[in-house]
Amino acid sequence: MSQKDLLEKARTWLESEKGCQAIIVHRLPFPINIRDILSVKSSMEPDVIGIKDVNTVYIVEASPKISDRNIFGIIGKCMIWKTLVKYVYVAFPEEASLKGKLFEALEIGLLSISKEAKEVYEPPEVSYKVNILDQRKQQHLYNQVQSMIEK
Repeated sequence: MSQKDLLEKARTWLESEKGCQAIIVHRLPFPINIRDILSVKSSMEPDVIGIKDVNTVYIVEASPKISDRNIFGIIGKCMIWKTLVKYVYVAFPEEASLKGKLFEALEIGLLSISKEAKEVYEPPEVSYKVNILDQRKQQHLYNQVQSMIEK
């Protein structure tokens, strides 16, 4: 499965299943400042971002290939996003069969993609295990995405 297909199916899933307005970020320049979160990197771009309301923002990191070489990078990106939004998912091709207790412990959702997108693991609504969310930054990110959608 191509990266383009993976992104499009993740975006469609956010809109149809989560009731969000969603965009594929790679189509737009959308760097998010993370210097205060990780001082060695100034900004990052998520793959897909969806907004429902100011307290319900989703980020999906999509990876067409899952391997022992890239899995920790994917998890690292997801943990950075967890400081900005409550709901973070990894989208992957169904044949990768990604699962594991680590994703549950870190409250990272899993989204298996074949002809349709299918949720494999849904992070809990309220997190007490991984409580690193900065509400102020989530509000700022929501406002950025909302203005991009309205254009």
